[in-house]
Amino acid sequence: MHRVLWEDVRVPLGAEFRFAPEDPLLVTVVLRPEDGPAVTWHLGRDLLCEGLLVSSRIGDVRAWPVHSRGRSLPRLRLATRRASALFEIDRHALEKWLFDTCDMVPPVEELNDVDWDALLVGLLDGR
Repeated sequence: MHRVLWEDVRVPLGAEFRFAPEDPLLVTVVLRPEDGPAVTWHLGRDLLCEGLLVSSRIGDVRAWPVHSRGRSLPRLRLATRRASALFEIDRHALEKWLFDTCDMVPPVEELNDVDWDALLVGLLDGR
C-alpha cells in the first residue's frame, strides 16, 4: 500500500487488513506509518469490493479505481473533519484478499446470523 502525497509522489506504508467471519460486514485496516503510531479504520467489505470497479463512498471513506499506464489501481480516501489521506493499494493483493474473505463468508450470507430482535431493541433503547 502507498500513501499518495502528490500525483507523482507515493510513500510506502505498512498496512494490515483483517477480517473476522463473526462480523462479516466489516474489514479492519491497520495503517502503520514509519514515523507515527498505528491508525485503525473499520470499513465496509462491500465498499472495498465495489471500489475495485466503480466509485463507492460511505461517510468519510471512499474507494474507486484509477486507470494509469494500462492498469487499474484501487484508491482509498480516509477522511476526518480535520484531515484526509489518499492511498493506492495493489489491486491483485486486495482482490485476492477480498475473494478469500468471500470464501469464508459469502456476501449473500453476511446477514444470516444477525439477531434482528436484539438489534431492534438496541436501536430503540438508544432513542
